[in-house]
Amino acid sequence: MPLTAAAAGPRQRAKPSSAAYEAYLRGIYFLRQHRSAEATASLQDAVLLDPTFAEAYAGLARALDSVEKPLCADMALIDTAARRALALDPDLAEAHFALAHSLFHCHFDWQEAGREFQRALALDPGNADTYHQYAFYLASLGRHGEAISAASQARELDPASMLVGSDFAYFFYVGRRYDEAVQQARRALELISISPEDPGVTRFYRFWTLWVLFRSASALGDEETAAEAGRGLMEFYGEGQEAKQVRSLEDFLRWQESWLLRRVRTQPVPAYFFAIASVDSSHYRRALDALEEDCRTRRSFMLLFTGVEPGLDPLRGDPRFARILDCLKLPAEAPVRRAVLTGRAAAPHEE
Repeated sequence: MPLTAAAAGPRQRAKPSSAAYEAYLRGIYFLRQHRSAEATASLQDAVLLDPTFAEAYAGLARALDSVEKPLCADMALIDTAARRALALDPDLAEAHFALAHSLFHCHFDWQEAGREFQRALALDPGNADTYHQYAFYLASLGRHGEAISAASQARELDPASMLVGSDFAYFFYVGRRYDEAVQQARRALELISISPEDPGVTRFYRFWTLWVLFRSASALGDEETAAEAGRGLMEFYGEGQEAKQVRSLEDFLRWQESWLLRRVRTQPVPAYFFAIASVDSSHYRRALDALEEDCRTRRSFMLLFTGVEPGLDPLRGDPRFARILDCLKLPAEAPVRRAVLTGRAAAPHEE
């Protein structure tokens, strides 16, 4: 009796050519090192060398969907690569992950993105990258308990990842669990200081973790820790001499406003950070202008977290803030949307 498709076992994938596989391995290495241009070039080589190589198409979609560029600048290519991977192998977890990434970042298609993330995890429940990105998806909706759970799973699967470790503190921060955010940020900074990863990469991790530490300590009213983190941020921006003069949170906030106005005259400042810093100085209209422009142009990944960012709480009662969430197509049933509709921030453990 012939086997049915269901009984035949896992799909047998054709082995790629050795040249294509080598190009693929280079691309994945560069992708993990956040060298997206080199990753894209290598993965393009892989699919040109072997047009039936599903994993290479999935990797190419991820490389093209890079936060180093304006958000989804290559949207058509990203979608084509992800869907080509799925057409070649519908059961390839990496392909579902790549599509979920695109649906979340590029299309703001929350329902389909969620389904694709879940499909990817069902096919490969041991993939730390998928859990990590799924945590961002959940956090941006205000599903903070689930986000922290997914991020915890990513850490268990890849405990050596500096990226996963530094982002873990952020999930506690946007979940308003500030004590835990401070603890995790301090742990991440210790690990970053001894990381063997590329110095440019670890420098970014250090900045990001210091920023989370600063915001979390400020929210707790821990001015000593906030000022310490603030001095670290100033050193990151080459303001080491000025950092020596900062003794309090108020000192740092004065420097931040002055630096922001100088910096914006010479180069763009990411809208998310610009808006939060503007709120710190009670420049609410300036913050809303930046967020609205970012939503129109879709230039940054961090835009997706506008609705859950504690630093933007003073804007929540403004109709323009609700329109920004409309621009993000956040579903009505999302906890973050319900919180804004009721004119309040989400509770620390609210789901």
